[in-house]
Amino acid sequence: GADQVRVVRGVAGDPAGVSVVVGRPGTGKTWAAGVLAHAAELDGRRVLACAPTGIAVEALKSETISQARTIHSLLHRLETGTERLDAQTVLFVDEGSMVATRILAPLLEHAHQAGAKVVLITDDKQLPAIQTGGGARALRLRLGAWELVTNRRQVHAWERDTLDLVREGRVE
Repeated sequence: GADQVRVVRGVAGDPAGVSVVVGRPGTGKTWAAGVLAHAAELDGRRVLACAPTGIAVEALKSETISQARTIHSLLHRLETGTERLDAQTVLFVDEGSMVATRILAPLLEHAHQAGAKVVLITDDKQLPAIQTGGGARALRLRLGAWELVTNRRQVHAWERDTLDLVREGRVE
């Protein structure tokens, strides 16, 4: 879709150290990450990805990002020196709003120190972090975001309407 093309081109050409991609469920955030990862690899870059849950890691792997792990695992590996980032690394952080700020901040610091590119993928109305969160939203507000808007998963209007009600907290 046009929004996916805009996001992929925008993030791929964004010289900032952190690019934020935001979208509602079903808009193709993980698919866009897979396309961006493939483009980065074609450009000779090393691609890593992480997410707060194993299910999200498996979704990243299904989009051909084979070097994906949980955020806690990646952070541990970075802190113990068994994993290193460098200026040729593109790090995708999926489900960003679910990541506690005390986890996201050191991960971003590792990337900053190494000169790595970070692509933070988030949804403002997603389940929040269990611990103190808000880091992903703060980055979106500060840096701006590339936004995916077309729902590709819920094909019927009643499905999209129900999703809106759930996201607004009007239905559980």
